[in-house]
Amino acid sequence: MSLGRSSGAPFGSGLVALAIAALTVCRVLTPDSYLSLYAGRYIDQHGIPHHDPFTVAGHGRVWIDQQWLFHLVAYDLWRVDGYRAVGLASALAYATAIALLVVAIRRRGVSTGPAMVAVAPAAIVLLTHVQIWAEVAALPLFMATVVVLLGQSPVTRLTPAALWSLPILALWANVHGSVLLGAALVAAYATWRLVRDGRSWIAGALIVGAAACVLITPYGWEIEGYYRSVLGSSAIRQELPIWNHATLSDFYSREFFLLVAISIGFLVAARRKGRLIDPVIVAGALVLMIAGLESVRNQTWFCFGQAILLADCIGALWSRRLLTPGGWRLLGVLSVVAAVGAVVAQQRTGDAFYERLAPMGALPVIAHSAEADGHATILADFTTSNPLLWHYPSLAGRVAFDTRIEVFDPAEARRWLRFNEAKPGWRRLAAEYRLVAASGHVHLALVDAIRSDPVLRTLYYRDNDVVASNPAT
Repeated sequence: MSLGRSSGAPFGSGLVALAIAALTVCRVLTPDSYLSLYAGRYIDQHGIPHHDPFTVAGHGRVWIDQQWLFHLVAYDLWRVDGYRAVGLASALAYATAIALLVVAIRRRGVSTGPAMVAVAPAAIVLLTHVQIWAEVAALPLFMATVVVLLGQSPVTRLTPAALWSLPILALWANVHGSVLLGAALVAAYATWRLVRDGRSWIAGALIVGAAACVLITPYGWEIEGYYRSVLGSSAIRQELPIWNHATLSDFYSREFFLLVAISIGFLVAARRKGRLIDPVIVAGALVLMIAGLESVRNQTWFCFGQAILLADCIGALWSRRLLTPGGWRLLGVLSVVAAVGAVVAQQRTGDAFYERLAPMGALPVIAHSAEADGHATILADFTTSNPLLWHYPSLAGRVAFDTRIEVFDPAEARRWLRFNEAKPGWRRLAAEYRLVAASGHVHLALVDAIRSDPVLRTLYYRDNDVVASNPAT
């Protein structure tokens, strides 16, 4: 295998990405990982959901599971080989996205060296946004859409191949809500082509089809309610940091601003050398940058646009060879060895390692206490609620909240999110439930508040995880 060849560079970069992800972020379960598993189990047993069966606060409320396909696939993978299968699939999704990013860059005529240099910082920053959740499956769908739209370089007109973006969007619409961004980019690109190149049935089909594909889900037009409940939720906007505007005080945003600065620097350098960068690439990166400024969680997509823009700039400025053909072949061999070793290590990882962020000692205490009191309801932080619902499905309907914030009344959701941070008012919410639990891994202030409360009686405290009962309830 030679990374110097157009097919070798994406393959080799994908193997390196697979190795890194399989050994790091895709070997740990987060609250949304557990959500995917118990939601997938529900779909497997009961079909597509329409009302919340899991929580007290969501009882009887509409639940539109826009991510149903990822949830079902994640659960089916778990049935095959447990957490290892779900983690490996997540790592493969990230690796595929990186490989497709290199494909998009190489098809623009950028040589292997500049392509690798441009992709590296974006891949590292992107990795900090990756975990075992539905968004990871959207990464390769985003890049597949970009690849089929841009086609070969130079792009002179829309070809029928661009229509492949529509089935990709239709699949994406059942995986993750970022399909709205994908559909908007497809429609915007097609509109630009229509204005520049004149009448085109392909451009018209892309504009209409992009909007229609968002609705191709089991929910049909009802899916609009999901997007409205997420994008219009004041609780999500005000209480969840990943939905906030980018600021230098946020760790992820500092990485984002660094990528922005690198891109601007190279763009200015290319312009001073008299090299013109494709305005479509500049405009796409600018749009994704604005989206990242508007919301931290949108910074994921800017990583891709920034890498393509940076590759164009570096390719215009740098013509020297990075490695000899022999060097690329050696790097290719090393990438294969790294990927195989990482997958072997990942497959040998036990469940306890995947679950190390969850309060596993507290869960059976909660379940036993709830079983002893058949009417007890449970208020837990999000680090505890989701693994509890996964490991003890019999508690469905007795857990106060989980991380599907859009399901709940915004005022109630805000109360729970503030409870997680032990903010003023947490005790009033705790007074409504028989059992109260929290994990100090994320919410140490809440654990301390529960333990020091004069009314709550501690049933379990170990490794900064706490379970307490509320005798007054």
